[in-house]
Amino acid sequence: MIDKLKTLFNPDFICEYTGAVTIEEEDPQAKVRSVRLENGDFIYLNKKILDQMNLLFKQKDDRFSLCKGCDGVLIYHCAKEKYLILVELKSKYTYDNIIKAESQIEASYAKLFMLLHSFDDFVKENYKCCALIIALEPDIETLSKLTKKAQIMSGYCKERFCIKLYNAKDSGLILKHDISLLKNLPLKMDYKFDELPIFFIPYSEKSIDIRKYL
Repeated sequence: MIDKLKTLFNPDFICEYTGAVTIEEEDPQAKVRSVRLENGDFIYLNKKILDQMNLLFKQKDDRFSLCKGCDGVLIYHCAKEKYLILVELKSKYTYDNIIKAESQIEASYAKLFMLLHSFDDFVKENYKCCALIIALEPDIETLSKLTKKAQIMSGYCKERFCIKLYNAKDSGLILKHDISLLKNLPLKMDYKFDELPIFFIPYSEKSIDIRKYL
């Protein structure tokens, strides 16, 4: 895969790491600046590749926009399994940050598969995909507000999503197509997901064993 990526795309934006890879946050004011993923061989796609695609899409609309992206996109091989991993770093576990992270992850998912489907032999079903949101633990007040709103809302609500994601921890939360932001965009299913596992990882774990989440 690495050779094909470098043949088709700018090789300066594609790196191979053995054993571990570090994902960095560009915002100098961020409290979560970097995280190290360990125990694997990784292909790292620089976020600038997906960011350049933003020129193609509407930037502001009343609907979800693809003009955003997450901090890290990785291709990971383990035994016979192939994984695509989307990573987003947030300073704090708040409602706004988690909902923003979800939108960044979904936008990156769509753009990533647009690129990968450029290859003549790429088969989406041969890859598993997951997303990691890494942030500082929420304070008691934040959790209390989210819980109260989730309790009074009927049906699906974003507050309930935030609470379920937090409580799920290592087991993760499955984001399904019927409640995804990508659902209503006029895109082929090649660029959408039926289900996407999402994990919240507290930033206290600066080094993360990626195998726990695959």
